Amino acid sequence: DARARYEAGIADKTEYLQAEISLNNSLAGRKQSLEAVNARIANLKQQMGLAPDRPLALQYDTLKLEADAVVDTTVVLDP
Repeated sequence: DARARYEAGIADKTEYLQAEISLNNSLAGRKQSLEAVNARIANLKQQMGLAPDRPLALQYDTLKLEADAVVDTTVVLDP
């Protein structure tokens, strides 16, 4: 990591600080993404008429989704 390279004298302080800034920006972006997901889940619960404190458990079968997608793309549409 950048800190170890800086402490070993391989990298300069600027490189270390840039890595630290990049890490902090990534962590802030992650936090924003998590907050956005939570807001969208709350919106979905509201649209579904669920209580905000009720857990939302979504289930899906990826194999069925793939099979349905194949069938969906082979169906001829009526004009």
